[in-house]
Amino acid sequence: SAKTKERRHHAQMNREMEKRNEALKNEIAEAEPEIWQGRASVELVHDLNNPLTVVIGYAAILREEAKNLENGSAERNNKLQEYTAVIEKAAEYCHQLSENWRQANREQSDAGPVSIAAVVQEVKEVIFFNDAAIKIEGARNTVVKGTSFELMRIFQNLLKNALEAGATELVVTISEGADEVRVTVADNGEGMTSELRKKALRGGFTSKSSGTGLGLSICRHLLAMNGATLEIKSELNVGTTIELVFPVIAI
Repeated sequence: SAKTKERRHHAQMNREMEKRNEALKNEIAEAEPEIWQGRASVELVHDLNNPLTVVIGYAAILREEAKNLENGSAERNNKLQEYTAVIEKAAEYCHQLSENWRQANREQSDAGPVSIAAVVQEVKEVIFFNDAAIKIEGARNTVVKGTSFELMRIFQNLLKNALEAGATELVVTISEGADEVRVTVADNGEGMTSELRKKALRGGFTSKSSGTGLGLSICRHLLAMNGATLEIKSELNVGTTIELVFPVIAI
């Protein structure tokens, strides 16, 4: 049936993405961290997988909803519009990733004040299907130097890591001091030992069979471009807290 064909197509697309992740893991295993960390193409493929999964998922939902459109209510039509908007956002995000890779040596002059809370909210809605496990607290009007696109990449990776570590509660807390903006991403997932934490910071480590371990390395690279830092605090079977520190900027 048509529905069976759609499901098979969806499953095939996901299998292909898993194969790409496996290829990345093999490349990482064969090279030293200082070699692969600078490969924009490797980072691009890694980060493209998340929004592409969203596009595939919502496209399948949209097809099912469209079949019933003729008998649909205003509520159903609103759902279709909502799903379409998410697909458009995720597709645009993929386009930005490609353009960022093409212009890998761009100047930082286009960076400006960006709202941390607004970026996290958009990542939550677009990449993680508005997952209720993700909460945003603290100074919601605080801004930092950067681009929305780069910050989306950072929080996409941090939130994904936490959810894949089994977190059922994930709190992003934003606070602003005289000299710095501090953002913590705290989860109640499986946590890490001291040794695993050090491996995660070096890059190339993941506890997930289909993962690549690139996420934190990408985050540190993007944060460093904007004068920010990342630290990890974690306890096995308790959870992990990632702390980001940005310099304060004048508005």
